[in-house]
Amino acid sequence: MKRRWVGSRGLGLVEGLAVLAITALLAAWAAPAWTRLSDDAGRSSMANGFLTDLALARTEAVRRGRRVVLCVSSDGRTCAASGSWRQGRIVFEDTNNSGWRDAGEPLIQSQAGESDGWLFEGNSPVARYISYHPSGQAMTTGGGYQMGSVTICRFTGASTTVTRIVINRAGRARSERAESAPCT
Repeated sequence: MKRRWVGSRGLGLVEGLAVLAITALLAAWAAPAWTRLSDDAGRSSMANGFLTDLALARTEAVRRGRRVVLCVSSDGRTCAASGSWRQGRIVFEDTNNSGWRDAGEPLIQSQAGESDGWLFEGNSPVARYISYHPSGQAMTTGGGYQMGSVTICRFTGASTTVTRIVINRAGRARSERAESAPCT
């Protein structure tokens, strides 16, 4: 004889609420880890792109035997007078040693800006441009060594991980990670 279970076709209200509560707890537990993973990926991508542009500018200065500049650019064609690296950047051959892209100066590369919510700015020596001499050294248009750092972090209200790109006296760039106070 075959037994039939009457009324056991699915979950009842109590079971459904229990499953929903457990799912909500797991989602709340995983959300911060997912956000941290997403922030790490975004910061790493921006840092690697900037390091690649620095390497390109340095290599092209040596290869061409002329000054090559990486500068902040909002339109992908000219250097911006203000703003941060987040708005975009260009690499160009600076034939007149001005630190600005003038008419007729070859544009080597253009990079679009980054998304909102990120700090991506340099300290005073590298806030607007980084200029490579044909020797491969980073030098200001006035002839001084151009050393500094560019900071990349997500705007948050809590402590966060920061990636800092450091440009040394020889013009070489490296990245370092550090925990920081809130990114402001």
